Amino acid sequence: MASGCMFSLLWLAGCAQAPPRPTPQVVWEFPPQKVMESGDYASFLEENQKVLENCTPETQCDKALFNVAFVYAYPESPYYNRPEGLRRMQEVVEKYPQSAWAYEAKAMAVLLKTRIVFMEPKKRMRMKRQLKSKESKIEKLQDQIERSREIDLEIDRKERELLQ
Repeated sequence: MASGCMFSLLWLAGCAQAPPRPTPQVVWEFPPQKVMESGDYASFLEENQKVLENCTPETQCDKALFNVAFVYAYPESPYYNRPEGLRRMQEVVEKYPQSAWAYEAKAMAVLLKTRIVFMEPKKRMRMKRQLKSKESKIEKLQDQIERSREIDLEIDRKERELLQ
């Protein structure tokens, strides 16, 4: 009977569910987040450019190039230069096509290109408004110059009359 109880206990224990295994958490890294928080773009850019100058497989050149591209592509960066950012993002994709950073760069390049397409008409409209404003100012200045000439001519005519 004791062996029967033991068997029953073992059988029940075997049927009990094992505690769930903790699933490993994937930590997603986005180095530009640090510079976005700190605002120290100069140091971040310099640090990543140094990595690129001394590039070896161990130095994560793909990540450093992405970081440099981000500094140029991010509108709130003091180094913001959309064409340069786009060029650098495309460079990441070309040099490191299998890198996770290449996929990030592809996504950002699409966003930069889209923004260029949508911003272009707005930019043209803004430039047209600025041009109209400047043309209007030029016309006003030309009118003032013409009135000033007329006044000068009238003064000269009156001086001649007085001298005669």
